[in-house]
Amino acid sequence: MISSRNGNVLDVEDARCESFLFVLAMLARLTNPPENIIMENVKGFETSEACRQMRDVLRKQGYRFKEYLLSPIHFGIPNSRLRYYLTAWRDPADKSELPKELPPDELSEDSVKTVIDAGTTYSELDLRQFLHPSVEIEHSAPPSLLIPLDILAKYLMVLDIKFPTSTTTNCFTSGYGRYFKGTGSMFCPLPEHMVNDSWL
Repeated sequence: MISSRNGNVLDVEDARCESFLFVLAMLARLTNPPENIIMENVKGFETSEACRQMRDVLRKQGYRFKEYLLSPIHFGIPNSRLRYYLTAWRDPADKSELPKELPPDELSEDSVKTVIDAGTTYSELDLRQFLHPSVEIEHSAPPSLLIPLDILAKYLMVLDIKFPTSTTTNCFTSGYGRYFKGTGSMFCPLPEHMVNDSWL
């Protein structure tokens, strides 16, 4: 990982980047490098010095590559987790079929943008499609999973509460359960209108 959502963006000066730079150095020296490379990283990596060095090594080793910023929500999965992806290959054969499993507007090497345009449509699924139908969550959740009423009353307006009909959720962070704003979604099995009528 080169950077984190709330942490320092130290780029190549980050100690966590050492292993990545080591792999790049090894790749640059290989006389028979792998034909294909797939890579994932956090959003923001695409503008980093580490990414620039990676692109240089890939080009020098004869790779062609495509870069994407993708989130599960782009494929109808109700979770927002934008990430950087790269696919690289050395095979000189035409790879025009490569992005067929991805959205249609693949990115160029030198211009990384979100691959989904505002007008792109996809099949939305809500959380009901992912909940086990035999479990009545509101009656069976252990107390350790419930938000105390005093906490709920204090932080209700900053909680990211999702309902069975919600079509998005946000990814968890290391502060989930300790902090209540921006650390991940909370699930409420009750209908949204019932909560709005009672609390808001």
